[in-house]
Amino acid sequence: MLGFLHIRKSQSLPEQPPRAQLRALIESVRATPYYRKHEIALTWVDLASPPAQRASLEEWLAGFPLVDARAFLDAPEMFCNPTAPRMSARAFRYPWDQLPRTAVLCPASQDPTPGASSGLTRAAGWLRVRPGSQFAAFKESFQVRLVHQGEWSRLAKLRPDVLAGPLPLLRGLAAQVLAGVLEPPPLKLAVVAFTGPRDGLLSEADRDELWKAFQVPVRAKLHGFHRELLAWECEAQEGLHLEPGSAIVETIAGSQELAITCLDNFECPCLRVRIGLAAELSSMPCPCGRPGDRLLNLRAPVEALAARAACAAD
Repeated sequence: MLGFLHIRKSQSLPEQPPRAQLRALIESVRATPYYRKHEIALTWVDLASPPAQRASLEEWLAGFPLVDARAFLDAPEMFCNPTAPRMSARAFRYPWDQLPRTAVLCPASQDPTPGASSGLTRAAGWLRVRPGSQFAAFKESFQVRLVHQGEWSRLAKLRPDVLAGPLPLLRGLAAQVLAGVLEPPPLKLAVVAFTGPRDGLLSEADRDELWKAFQVPVRAKLHGFHRELLAWECEAQEGLHLEPGSAIVETIAGSQELAITCLDNFECPCLRVRIGLAAELSSMPCPCGRPGDRLLNLRAPVEALAARAACAAD
């Protein structure tokens, strides 16, 4: 088996998306059946024009309609661009430091094909993915190994410094470790839990169980529908730092519900798609010292909160 190599952390991504990236996003969205069917006009605004003649990025985005998560999930093939190149596997991003030796948990089988076979469903007011379905896996490298469900006994021999994966898979692995079924891998740095509309949210009970099983700190990553990195939790655990080079995250006035515009997925582009989560967007400095906006008080799906409120009112 190939060994792990240490590589340098990639440079920080720019906060302002490049013009070419935004233009490519608009062209990709225009090609999807959803926007062609509804004849939604997508106009390009030159963000490099003089300020007096230019709309801000936020104002420009506000001119496009919000897409409900239900529409996005019920017919995902309507949001796929048939003219785009097939989406390749993503490089695993470790925003905290140099990329360590990392084992990434994956479902037993994966279907990377977008559209009708995507496996996206809605259940119990939460956005779900059928077991075994994925839009895009992560790339393997000398630093990153993919470990599929059913092969978890490999982890003890692999000896990664970091264990990462979707929260439901981490819960399952932790349960087997605590039951004595599997030997825990000798981690040194962290457990990284993938959270979001696909995987749910990390609770304090989850943190406790993962700590008991693996004896290292637990950090959360917030992913989009197609594994886009939206935000990540720092050592201070005071909210999640936005990843501006990957997506634009908006909070909708009144509800604080989140909507995302993904900047690096032109095969299944997301333009102002609600993700069924709510949070406060803060520009206050983080205790960790890193700059940039953060998501605070990330919480359960808005529909579930509304349902509970309605039940309480009755």
